[in-house]
Amino acid sequence: MKCILDLNKEQLRAYFHSIGQPDFRCAQVWHGLFGSYFDAWDKFTVLPLELRQQLAQDFIISPLREIDCIQSPDGFTKKVLFQLSGGNPLESVLMHYDDRISICISSQSGCTIGCKFCATGKLGWKQDLSSGEIVAQILYFAKELNEDQQKLTNIVIMGMGEPFLNYEQIKKAILTMHAPDGLNIGSRRITVSTIGIPQQIIQFAHDFSQVNLAVSLHAPTNEQRTTLIPINKKFPIEEIISAVKEYISMTNRRVTFEYVMIAGFNDSAEDANQLGRILHGLLCHVNLIPLNNTAHFNQNPPAHEKIEKFQRILNDHHIPATIRFSKGTQIQAGCGQLAGKHGRARA
Repeated sequence: MKCILDLNKEQLRAYFHSIGQPDFRCAQVWHGLFGSYFDAWDKFTVLPLELRQQLAQDFIISPLREIDCIQSPDGFTKKVLFQLSGGNPLESVLMHYDDRISICISSQSGCTIGCKFCATGKLGWKQDLSSGEIVAQILYFAKELNEDQQKLTNIVIMGMGEPFLNYEQIKKAILTMHAPDGLNIGSRRITVSTIGIPQQIIQFAHDFSQVNLAVSLHAPTNEQRTTLIPINKKFPIEEIISAVKEYISMTNRRVTFEYVMIAGFNDSAEDANQLGRILHGLLCHVNLIPLNNTAHFNQNPPAHEKIEKFQRILNDHHIPATIRFSKGTQIQAGCGQLAGKHGRARA
């Protein structure tokens, strides 16, 4: 059965026309989905019973089934394991900060990229998500927050999968996120994180000049980066930086570079200086992320003092850098830890 969240408003209106219903019925359903967060057709009491029965025959609302839910000990992070209609796993993370409430959502079940430090890559690629499956993750948390009189403020598409390998569905989902009569999330409160696919970076600049872009770099040389990220052979650092320069020229927006720090691998002063030379003059910011532990990658993060030295060297190159500690690492909800598996404990 089709998922109604896969339809944008124009497609939904066309459906209602096809069954002889006026436009205001489309508006009522759209508001129920994205304004009231209804997740069952019997909640749409503004609609005639016959129409609700018709909709129930034609569409499901949410394509996700909650399998597991784990809360971090501090209560600020929650990871949910979903199952898609075909049985494939999907994970999403809710994160509470002092000044915002963010969710990290996925664009694929599994991932084809295979970054060495990332648990998702070990799962392999299962499927691309539809726009409705992407949006359903947001609605799940938005409904929960609404019941607690709280509101989602930020969305980061950096969970399972590589968004730019599922670009058309990501594009359709972002349009729904941003629409004033949809989820009404401001463009600058949406971030898309990519491993760096040059042609898609340029396309993203054309389509979404105000949505935030994050690029996972993780190494200052092609030799190092290919060791961590095999697709670097196809899309080397030089091509990624060239695309980022064009992106900045087109949008005048700052780009964030994500840099997972691994002790003895990419954390030396020379690594920092090399990274500084690569990024010199770019309108950018670097997030230094201490490696999060996963079962399959037997490496460690550097000592904090070494990370701080790395940060100072980047600052000397006039590149702003922040040390970012992932939320939810105790429940395997941090950067690189999403693996589509049941948790061992619940809060």
